[in-house]
Amino acid sequence: MKRKIIIILLVVLVVIAGLIFSIRPVEKFSEDTVETVSLKEILQKELLDSIAGMIINSSKELQFELSEEDINRLIAGKADSKLKNMNIDSIHCIIHNGQAYFYADLKVLSLIPTQLFIKTNLTVEDNELKVAVEKAYVGRVPISKSFVLGVFQEKYDRWAIDSSSSTISIPIDLPKSLSIKELEVSDRIYFKLNISIKSAGDLLELLEYFGEKILN
Repeated sequence: MKRKIIIILLVVLVVIAGLIFSIRPVEKFSEDTVETVSLKEILQKELLDSIAGMIINSSKELQFELSEEDINRLIAGKADSKLKNMNIDSIHCIIHNGQAYFYADLKVLSLIPTQLFIKTNLTVEDNELKVAVEKAYVGRVPISKSFVLGVFQEKYDRWAIDSSSSTISIPIDLPKSLSIKELEVSDRIYFKLNISIKSAGDLLELLEYFGEKILN
């Protein structure tokens, strides 16, 4: 009898150990604090001179690129309150083979470390970032895309979820005179931004968005 109990306990321990291993984080990231940045700050570097020199009813197209480091700085600048809402410790992005891989570190039962991994394709349309979820895992265990989409739909009411295409649409907050036209992912993210100032109101909106730096 004792032998059977010991065998059962050993089997249970092996199963538990296997489960813990299967959901443990796949990628480890530096715990150093990431310097945050906003999209506004990234755009300021290229846009201010262009905006200041533009004449009413004119437009201009500019190209930008975001490195993997830039993406993670953007995430760090936006994520604090949202991460707490989802009980996530941190999020990191890796750009690989033209796709964006997102890793979210969290804990099961507030104790066991695990990692949500989402493999995505990124596009942009009407100043909305389209995040198409291709695959999702908890640690090494595949999970359904519908489950991931459901979690985001519950937490973020501003994000539109298209279950048929497994796509999350995230609004990009920009003045109406700024529009992102194209986005391409390779070893980094490239995008084109169009500026179109058609009225004094557009200029005032840009002034409010960027603040006094336009005038300096």
